[in-house]
Amino acid sequence: MNNLLPQTNYSFHSFPRPRSNEGSEDTIDRGLKILECLSKIGIVLSPEIVEWNQSLSDGSFRKHHTIQQRICFTEISTHELQSHGVKFGPFAIEWEVSNLRRLGAIPVFYIPQTLNDNPGLSAIGTSLVVQLSDCQRTLDNLLSLKQASEMNVNSVELKNTNGNGEVFHQYSVPTAILKNIISFLSYRNAPFDMMRNTLDGVARLFYPADDLSHDKLLDYYRQREWRLVGTEKDGQAVSRNPKGNEAEQIRQTNPDFWNREISGGPYRFKRIDQALVYPTFEGDHVLTTARRVIVPYAALERAKKILSDIGLNIHVEPHLYDQAPSCD
Repeated sequence: MNNLLPQTNYSFHSFPRPRSNEGSEDTIDRGLKILECLSKIGIVLSPEIVEWNQSLSDGSFRKHHTIQQRICFTEISTHELQSHGVKFGPFAIEWEVSNLRRLGAIPVFYIPQTLNDNPGLSAIGTSLVVQLSDCQRTLDNLLSLKQASEMNVNSVELKNTNGNGEVFHQYSVPTAILKNIISFLSYRNAPFDMMRNTLDGVARLFYPADDLSHDKLLDYYRQREWRLVGTEKDGQAVSRNPKGNEAEQIRQTNPDFWNREISGGPYRFKRIDQALVYPTFEGDHVLTTARRVIVPYAALERAKKILSDIGLNIHVEPHLYDQAPSCD
């Protein structure tokens, strides 16, 4: 009958993801390092390269790759947190759903991939994502045209190049005409760079619905993920690149992860080189928006000290099913 009682759901970010060859003490030590990093720097947005394959009418595929800097949250009840932590980690930061939304969190847009057998119209989702990249590239071109129109020259040379950098088309456009075109396109519109950054933020919210690498249909979709992404509000960035020794502090939480080079399409980089930081919200440390921090009992006192040493007054408590050992 207890399962019929109403349950309040919260949004959780759990960490660190357990390793198969790691003991519980080592997992706790990693969790405490991450908590200390979060308390000193703020929320860290980790990069990933996502590959999309758009099927074409001739049977081939058009590949597109997106860099996504994000931190992920799951909206579940506290009774589900323990089982959730088995996969995603025994530490958790808990937010009221409304507070997380105030931070700018948005649900992930899960995109079904193309079915192999009898695909029908299943490629529509992937086509939307890939064609969004065409919109981004068009805005990149408009930005270039705007910059060219501001040059103190009589005409501007425009070139289309192929994948090898060879000129495919070339145009000579009088600067006065180009200025008029840019003025026409800009009328009652947001600036081109703001629209380009908005599309970039939207692209970071798309994710495959299926885990095809493990042949699990809808596996990602069932995670009910929300995200904070590196984007803008009213033209102002809400995240930034690490500065000073922040990148080294982030790297030290998991050197193997942050030093790993990832690649896809034209992109190749170490994760730490593309990390972003979300340090504050409305002038205060971003973690002050959290409801509480939940940790394994063995990490309770150390976690409290980490937060108090930084001056963060955030409630810390052990997992519901991980209380102090009995004295009996």
